[in-house]
Amino acid sequence: MAKKVNRKKQLRNILRRSGAFSSSVTKVLEDTTKVIKHTEKAAQEVGKAVSQKVEQVVKTTKEKVQKTTGSVEDFAESLGGLSLERAKTFYDEGIKSVADFKNWTEKELLTLKGIGPATIKKLKENGVRFK
Repeated sequence: MAKKVNRKKQLRNILRRSGAFSSSVTKVLEDTTKVIKHTEKAAQEVGKAVSQKVEQVVKTTKEKVQKTTGSVEDFAESLGGLSLERAKTFYDEGIKSVADFKNWTEKELLTLKGIGPATIKKLKENGVRFK
């Protein structure tokens, strides 16, 4: 019987003996190393860009919060000195001016946390009109 020839194995052995196999593996490893270094550098650049964007968003958000806080205080004053806590309750519900009360009934306002008949009475005394 003739011995079965494994062509793939023969080719691999020929490549190993000639040194071509090891040099091609070395080349692949070098190329892979270059790709990894490039990827790491790109990841660092992306990380820096993301950090800058996050800092910008945080700064913008802080500014908006400061403006909102000032607006709530102004809103409380426009309601005849209503407590800041009550004004914030209205503000959080979308009532940001005296005119916005026209879209709400007294019953709807009474369902809000911290708003009771005394608050409604004080609003009426200050000329606020409801739905």
